[in-house]
This record gives sequence, C-alpha cells and structure tokens, in this order.
Amino acid sequence: MLLVDALGARREKVIVLVGGGGKTTTMYRLGRELSDLGDKVVVTTTTRINMPGSDEVHCTIIADDRAKLLSSIRDNAPSCRIAGVGFDVFEDGKLKGIPPEWVAEVAGLVDHVVVEADGAAEKPFKAPADYEPVIPDCADLVVAVVGVEVVGLTLARENVHRPERIQAITGLAIGEVVTPAVVAEVLLHPRGITKGAPDGSRVVVLINKVEDDVRLDAAREIGRLLLQGGIERVVIARVRDDPPVIEAMEK
Repeated sequence: MLLVDALGARREKVIVLVGGGGKTTTMYRLGRELSDLGDKVVVTTTTRINMPGSDEVHCTIIADDRAKLLSSIRDNAPSCRIAGVGFDVFEDGKLKGIPPEWVAEVAGLVDHVVVEADGAAEKPFKAPADYEPVIPDCADLVVAVVGVEVVGLTLARENVHRPERIQAITGLAIGEVVTPAVVAEVLLHPRGITKGAPDGSRVVVLINKVEDDVRLDAAREIGRLLLQGGIERVVIARVRDDPPVIEAMEK
C-alpha cells in the first residue's frame, strides 16, 4: 500500500506534518508518490529544513516576495512536478520556510502542498513549544509523526525533543522510561503534538520506524490507545522502505 493511500492524502489539498521520527522523509515520500500518480506538488516548511536535494524535488524555488514566489511556481509548473519552495536561505544553508498565510495561495497553483510545520532536532518524539507547530489555517490533513523507537528509552534530552514539555503533559519524571501510554497521551493532549490543528482538518497519526516485532507490538499498543482516545486512523510504517506501510488501524 502506498503511504498516500494509507493516510488518505490524495484527496487533501494541504497536508501538514508535525512531530518527530521522520517528518522530512515522509514529506518527500508523499511528494514522490503524489507526483507518480500524476499530481503536481509543492513541498515546503513553515519553519526550516535542510535544502532539498535533486533526488527529492525537481526544482527549488526561493523568493521573499509573495507575488514573485507565486509567479515562479506558476512558470515552473509545466516541467517541475515536485517543487521545493522556501522564503530564504539561512547562513547555515538551511531553507527558511514560507509564512503560513502564503500556503493557501500556493495551494491554488498545484494539486497538493505538503508542509513540515515544526522541528524535532532529529529526535523520534517531542512535545511542542508555545510557538509551534506553525500549522496553516488552510490545512486539510494533519499527520502527527512519531518514531516508535522512543518506546523503552528514558525521558532525557538525548532521546526526545523538549523532555520538560513531555514531563509537563504526562507527569513522567526525567529519567523514567517512555511507554506506549506516554506516547499516546502526548499525541492526544490539547498541548501535544497536534496543537493548533484547524477545526475541520483530519488528524492521522503515523507511527514510523517499525522495524521488528517488538516495535510492531509497541506501535499497535500506541494505536489502540489513540483509537480509544478519538483518533480515527493510525498508520504503522517504515517510511524509508518499499512498501512503506505495514498496516493501518481504524475505529
């Protein structure tokens, strides 16, 4: 099964990724799958990401003026099925994301916009700061990503992003072990990973990096708790692999 089908993403215009554990890989996977299906796609961020490579996008468009950006996307559309789009380039070479209020107009020029809306410092699990995630109001689908390898690790800065935020939500002490219940609680909490998802948007959880039976059991337990808590669909995956989807859980 394609990831785009498991997430139900093909019918959505603006797809937003939040959390940790493989967001950027997921963004490019979705861009490639949607492009292979014949759709035109923009991949971008409202924060910052590494500069897209030629194996990830067909062209990169950078402009700090909205009209120029939209014009460039329109002009490149015939030959550029996957466009990486940004506002500027930071001194460290990373791509600066576009303002969230630009996303709706960008979406009017292509079939899909896939947006990475926060950072996780390359950690598999996080709880957001007050200023994130930066989710556009026009988001149709919000995909919360978590790397299942966090289960069994301790709540510590080397294992998760912003452990103090996870502690504030769950009461788990620094140094205690992260369990499936802790992961589910952060995903479901109003101050958790999907904080700021617009009313009317669909929320799907993607549990990534499920590489063995132990991790599969942990992912299924997280999924079971999420479905009980009101999430309608949970996708268990190894996004880097082919095929990427292991199974999907629904109410």
